[in-house]
Amino acid sequence: MRPPPTEFDRQYTEQRQYIDLARTYLEKEGFARMQRVLVKDVERGKVSREDAAGAVRYALLAVVERVAARVGYTRYVDLMKDPELTDALRFAMEDISERHRIEAPAAREQLRQSTFQTTLRHWHLVVHEQRGRQRYEITEPLARRLLKETPGTVPCDGLRLPTDSLVLVVPAEAGLTGRLPEGGTAPITEIYAVESPSPQGAGAYWFLWMCMREPSGASAYSLVNVALAPGATLEQAIAFSRNEGGPGQDPGWEDCCRLLAGAARYLSEGGLTRQEWYDESARELHEKLAAIPKAQKQEREKLRERLHAVSPGRRIILDDTPSP
Repeated sequence: MRPPPTEFDRQYTEQRQYIDLARTYLEKEGFARMQRVLVKDVERGKVSREDAAGAVRYALLAVVERVAARVGYTRYVDLMKDPELTDALRFAMEDISERHRIEAPAAREQLRQSTFQTTLRHWHLVVHEQRGRQRYEITEPLARRLLKETPGTVPCDGLRLPTDSLVLVVPAEAGLTGRLPEGGTAPITEIYAVESPSPQGAGAYWFLWMCMREPSGASAYSLVNVALAPGATLEQAIAFSRNEGGPGQDPGWEDCCRLLAGAARYLSEGGLTRQEWYDESARELHEKLAAIPKAQKQEREKLRERLHAVSPGRRIILDDTPSP
């Protein structure tokens, strides 16, 4: 049975028609012109108002998608230095400032921060899509145990995710909580993680996007980047990111980072897992791909393209309870 939708499903899979339209207009018109052209096409009846609004909403994601394909999907620092993206961000912020008459320095800074957060969340969606939508889930008892037993002295040098992009789905009962924008807290139930090479050439970064679901059904989130410096411990990495983020950040991310580190170590040490398939087409393609020799590159690439359309079709559950 297909598992409940994730935040990725809601923000990417279910919005595919708008993302496709944003890609088309970006390719034809460029980022600076696409919104004006969409408005004209709505007036001419070529595009519905709803589709145009959706395309505008995902215009920046389409730019991120194109730049990431060029510089490397997991290379966030290179992405943010790319001229196409920096030009798009500059245009977007100036356009919003002009339309909404945002002139005060504090308001412009708030807009800048909001735009960069949107870019980072779009990047998470793009990487998760392009790197195979790796879905891991962890049981409540194991999550609680790893939170309790993962020491801060774990060396960062040995902390590596099983794949460079994944979502770890966590039961609400595991006790991870995040702060809501209007106050109060809500369970953190999804941790999106991208392992990115350090621009200094040693160590790595974990880019984390923690997702919460408010009682009203609306989503909330917290973003943090954790530097896994060579020779540092997990606790030192957390302390460094805490200091860099300042007092305004949501402290709930620290337990998420500890859980992710514990899960990474659990998997690297051969911890018990079980694989559940909910899409037989994906399962058959996985098996066919595994059987084709690596030398047959063209055939393997064809299967990868087909698999991409249904991926992942499975979830990997971390569960240290032996099967009966």
